[in-house]
Amino acid sequence: METVFLLGKIVLGAYFIFAGIPHFTKAKGLIEYSKYKKVPMPEVGVYVSGIILVLGGLGILFQMNLVWSYGLLAALLVAFAVMVHNFWTVTDEKQKMTDMIMFQKNIAIAAALLMLLAK
Repeated sequence: METVFLLGKIVLGAYFIFAGIPHFTKAKGLIEYSKYKKVPMPEVGVYVSGIILVLGGLGILFQMNLVWSYGLLAALLVAFAVMVHNFWTVTDEKQKMTDMIMFQKNIAIAAALLMLLAK
């Protein structure tokens, strides 16, 4: 089971690293999307969230600063869910479904991070 747990942490860390990289390589598009979603301070938010995603992923991958990594990533995912994937404000049914799925995914991953934090 130790091997399976380690493999899971590697995949989880890599997931966050790869999710954070576009916050720098495709920042312009993410900033525009954040503006569209009415996220406060979208320019700052895109870069700060990218830093949290990459550093949190590296923390998980290298088993360093796990309390900070799990905690900040969980908080970021909840913030993303509420501010970006607020499906309850969307009128287009296709977009509403996409946002609902992304909202649920973010909340579920945040919950898993909190479980790891409690371990």
